[in-house]
Amino acid sequence: MKRPLHYASAAAAILAAIGIGSTASAAVDSYADVTGGAAYESNVFLTSSDPVSSSSATTRLDSGVSFEGDTTKLAMSLDGQYQRYDDGGLSDATSIDVQTALTKEHEYGETRLGLGYSNASSLIDAFETNGKFVGDQREEIVSGSLARRFDLSETTALDAGVDASHVTYSNTPRGVFTEDYDFANGNVMWQRELSERLKIGVGAVGSWYSAGSGNVDNRATTVGPAVSVDYDIDDRSSAFAEFSYRVTKTQTQFGPFDFDSSGSDYFGHVELRRTFDSGSAMLSVRRAVQPNSNGQQDIRDEAGCAFSRDLSQSVSARGGATYIRDRSQQTSNGDRDGFAGDFALDWTLGAATHLSLAYRYLWQHQDGDDADAHTVMLSLTRRIAGANS
Repeated sequence: MKRPLHYASAAAAILAAIGIGSTASAAVDSYADVTGGAAYESNVFLTSSDPVSSSSATTRLDSGVSFEGDTTKLAMSLDGQYQRYDDGGLSDATSIDVQTALTKEHEYGETRLGLGYSNASSLIDAFETNGKFVGDQREEIVSGSLARRFDLSETTALDAGVDASHVTYSNTPRGVFTEDYDFANGNVMWQRELSERLKIGVGAVGSWYSAGSGNVDNRATTVGPAVSVDYDIDDRSSAFAEFSYRVTKTQTQFGPFDFDSSGSDYFGHVELRRTFDSGSAMLSVRRAVQPNSNGQQDIRDEAGCAFSRDLSQSVSARGGATYIRDRSQQTSNGDRDGFAGDFALDWTLGAATHLSLAYRYLWQHQDGDDADAHTVMLSLTRRIAGANS
């Protein structure tokens, strides 16, 4: 008989100890996947001058456990990756990511709590770390979120939430730049179901950002009203849209000097989803506050699509494309256009074994300079614990 991950019993014990779950009626699910792979990247740093190409080998572990009681669910995941390059001038890339999510149902609503920690080099994924395409950098992120839904009636609810992150950012190979910054956003939305298919929301959203390095300190805030629409077009299609118009304020302190600026802008997100007998598709357009490591809240315009399709019982295809435009609030030197596209074929070799062959293309334009990169990846994943292992 397969045994769950060793920390599955710990999750159940934690919930039982604090009195929010019953081990007698609890369901425990766990998994652990090990992936080995190889890749070739034509331009690791995505630069037009002196591009560096390299082959690499990757080992990855993805694991998790969930505990579900009558009114409470706890989910935990632990993921790690190590990437070794054949170019001696490149540092090995490593990452670790730990996430915990707790959901508690109440008589009139629900509470969701999330905690996370990650520490990663951007060489693991050139698109993207912290809103940038590339840079041999390392980021350590400690994050948390809290959300509460209050059911006012059978068709009306009030949603409130806040999330925050503390980030330590550094250029890893040269060690010439290190910076900490804090980012938080919140929302309060009144939601109403007008029918079984249509839900609308009205409320307010805001964000806060603070960062500093040496004698430079940047602070930025946004706040404004927001509306949302969630519509199930039919049993297979859905649409979601949310818009906000926010007042923005930025304060930059450079030594003894203070610089203040203010303005306003609109933000939003539109998403369309469709499922088919043998696949699915998604389209999205977004304008969002883009946190950058220099302490400003720049703006990102983004359009993307993704699809998946089963070609046979054992072979499937997936892919997607994303176009972004980053606009700096203070200088045109920070403006950036970029594109990322990928396509993959996945083979199911057994109930617990999967093989993937993927291709990715990256392009960016900044300061009149164009750069692109091609990546080919082959990976084999084996589930060693959990369902189908």
